[in-house]
Amino acid sequence: MIRNACKTVSKECEGAFPADDTAALGVPIGAPATTMVMGDLDGDNRPDLIVPVESASTVRLFLTTDGQVVVPRSVSTCIGPHAVALSDIDCDGKLDLAVVCTTAMKTKVPFLLQQPDRSFVEGYSVDLRYGISYLTNDSR
Repeated sequence: MIRNACKTVSKECEGAFPADDTAALGVPIGAPATTMVMGDLDGDNRPDLIVPVESASTVRLFLTTDGQVVVPRSVSTCIGPHAVALSDIDCDGKLDLAVVCTTAMKTKVPFLLQQPDRSFVEGYSVDLRYGISYLTNDSR
């Protein structure tokens, strides 16, 4: 279900798609979204959908089981998330999230590390201010 839904959305998505458009996913996204990424977050060999939600400062995770989308959960992040990338940032065998957040004066990229219980915790982040990069460890 989600694989076909994402093909449909990606073909039609030239900008934001409306928050109440549940036809493609079968579940509401919760706010207008302009980007999405797919990856196997929970290790079940099924594609999951990850959507940054700018208005809520969250990333919505739509995990699949047996081809069906389960109730999405939200992961809090910085203000203005508008893009996300997946990678095993800390080399523990689980996909982590790199989220791009932009405000008027800066861009921040927090790295949300996946924990053994499948929750996400912000590890390091990169702040870009006026073209200068600062690496910070927000977990101290």
